[in-house]
Amino acid sequence: MINQDPIVQMRNVSKRFGKIQALDKINLDIKRGQIIGLLGANGAGKSTLLRHIIGLYLADHGQCITFGTDAVKLSSKELGRIGYVHQEGELLEWLTVQQLICYVSAYYKTWNHEIEEKYIKDFDISIKDRVASLSPGQRQEVAILLAIGFEPELLILDEPASALDPVARSQFLDLLLQIIQDEDRTVIISSHILSDVEKVIDNIKKFSINGLIAIGGDDTLTVAYKLHKMGIPVVGVPKTIDNDLSGTDYTFGFDTAVSIVTEAIDRLHTTAESHHRVIVVEVMGRHTGWIATIAGLAGGADEILIPEVPFDIEEVCKTIRNRYSRGKKFSIIAVAEGAYPKSDDLLEGNLSDKNSNSNINNNGLITKTDEKDAFGHVRLGGIGNYLAKEIEKRMDVETRVTALGHVQRGGSPTSHDRVLATRFGVAAVDLIKNQDFGRMVALQGNKIVSVELEDAISKLKAVDMELYEIAKIFFG
Repeated sequence: MINQDPIVQMRNVSKRFGKIQALDKINLDIKRGQIIGLLGANGAGKSTLLRHIIGLYLADHGQCITFGTDAVKLSSKELGRIGYVHQEGELLEWLTVQQLICYVSAYYKTWNHEIEEKYIKDFDISIKDRVASLSPGQRQEVAILLAIGFEPELLILDEPASALDPVARSQFLDLLLQIIQDEDRTVIISSHILSDVEKVIDNIKKFSINGLIAIGGDDTLTVAYKLHKMGIPVVGVPKTIDNDLSGTDYTFGFDTAVSIVTEAIDRLHTTAESHHRVIVVEVMGRHTGWIATIAGLAGGADEILIPEVPFDIEEVCKTIRNRYSRGKKFSIIAVAEGAYPKSDDLLEGNLSDKNSNSNINNNGLITKTDEKDAFGHVRLGGIGNYLAKEIEKRMDVETRVTALGHVQRGGSPTSHDRVLATRFGVAAVDLIKNQDFGRMVALQGNKIVSVELEDAISKLKAVDMELYEIAKIFFG
């Protein structure tokens, strides 16, 4: 039986970090005994919200009340009723696991040694190892143990299973199900992985809503579609700099990213020309090359490489040689992170033996690590360094790399994106008002329409090859 007295209350809580609005007028009531899931993409503000609950952040506006007290004024006794696991999993690295457990457990009269022993056994934790020697997943396992060992009244789990492998994640969720049998314990779990929360939540809490607005790209909206199939009232808004969602001509965020990359290419022209260098500009674009194509065309790149068109390294070098023969001693190459060489270039002898510490996976993608993200995607990065090494090897010309990375995702939005986001927002609210769930707002021509979420995620929208052929006219 859930106690109707709120254990956490948020009233008009807003928080801004520079130009980023992390929380905007959040109102939230969490009652004792509830299990609440906060579901959203990375950067949606989940961690910020949780840190307000335990008083780590002071709201710019509004107030957060925890255990009937202003969260920023929580006493040590009240904080001792809260178990908290944050996604970084920072621990005292110089201690062994056993020493760390003894150190933390000494602070809690309620420490449950049966839970401790069961957890250590189930997760096969080596208590004699030093914390510094543990893998990220093992550290997270220890952090979870420290948070649940004293059986807190309020358990806050911020992406608790993000660093765990699939087996450990399943074990953790099973353990969590046992923990929440205590109806007086309140659990708040945040994740951008649906499977982390679907086993344990009895509410998906977003702004005290009658409908959930999922804002994001292919992965986020795939989760939204699954929630829709589970009966959750959800609508989608296309927000991704990759511009690769079907059913909409543009996603918001894309125009801003293109503007940033175009300006970067413009700026790099100065150094490339004055120092007679080839500069490779690596931009985002895992599956599609919209940013590279549009920004490369706008910024005057001399070669554009995208995932849709596997490239021939020798053809790239040929373009550069042609420019040199005409007296142009510099070149700018725009390359999407998901671009990859033709299969012939992957044969033995066609690539440098030691190329920038990059890996080439079974799909021909260039990566710096074999690690995968929460959605099973390999972590790309390194195609720029790979290209630079190959160009230097084949042409003996100084080549530099600029990987723009997350710079493309931040900063002040363009006016186009601001207006588009506003139009999308109004349309999304209209969908909820009309209870037209399971759909995504979209831009088609100059009209805002809606499409089925299922259709939006059914396939990625590849770069228009007619547009790419126009860009190729200016190569070299």
